[in-house]
Amino acid sequence: MTMKIVHHSKIGSSDIGGATLVLGNFDGVHLGHRALIEAAKCHGGPVGAVTFEPHPRQFFEPDQPAFHLCSPEEKLARLVAAGCDFVVVLRFDEARAGQSAVSFLRDTLGRELRARHVVVGKDFSFGKERRGTAPILRRLGPRFGFSAEIVPKLCDGGEQYSSSRARRYLADGRVGRVSAALGRPWQLPARIDRIGAADLSLELLGDERLLPPPGDYLVAISPDGLGWRNASCRLETGDGARRCEARGHVDGYPGMTLDLAFLSRIEPELRRPPVKASSHRADDRGTGLSAMAGG
Repeated sequence: MTMKIVHHSKIGSSDIGGATLVLGNFDGVHLGHRALIEAAKCHGGPVGAVTFEPHPRQFFEPDQPAFHLCSPEEKLARLVAAGCDFVVVLRFDEARAGQSAVSFLRDTLGRELRARHVVVGKDFSFGKERRGTAPILRRLGPRFGFSAEIVPKLCDGGEQYSSSRARRYLADGRVGRVSAALGRPWQLPARIDRIGAADLSLELLGDERLLPPPGDYLVAISPDGLGWRNASCRLETGDGARRCEARGHVDGYPGMTLDLAFLSRIEPELRRPPVKASSHRADDRGTGLSAMAGG
């Protein structure tokens, strides 16, 4: 699917007026985000996502450690894959941070984006000092030419799907819970440093991404984005290192970039000699990879 990305400077010359818009940062594009998109699609007509770059948290705290669940490029691709006809990227800068809530509704959503309908989660906030709330958006939207819908939080077992919760799971090494929140295994790109007959050394790419803690993990490796091969790996992140020593056979060569999906953490008491790697397709049962074909 071709991605239609509209950056702020190009809004005036775009043909996106009259659409239903979903608003958010969309880090990870988890199941809660996808529920917003599904709700927007029920209104008929084109659906667009409106997101911000850099992430507001990154703008206000530029020196904090990496926290993203995915790269900006992956986020845009996953929003389109989830059903958005286009994505608007608003630059989050000093002017955006100081924009009042009313100005965001009137000038950005009403005049610039020409929204017909807006869909947000109940915790969505906007405007200077986050003074704008979802109920305010719904109440004032009609003044500026659009209606608004607030979608309740999507929950699993009483826990809300959220990027913040997924980050906490990832920081704790609970990669299976991260995958449950995302609706697919959490993954990132890696580059082959060294490759042997049954093992390989990987450099993890994407410095903006949060990583799980050091340890042993069951992973899946895809050199081509289609077939997946299970392996075990030892993640090393100390002293600035972002490396993974994997046990398993992968057809590749030093310098090759591939996708690395984290399926589960191998607890110390469960560690055992690695089994011979086997090849899997993206819809194999029992690997946690069935969600990779979508989302």
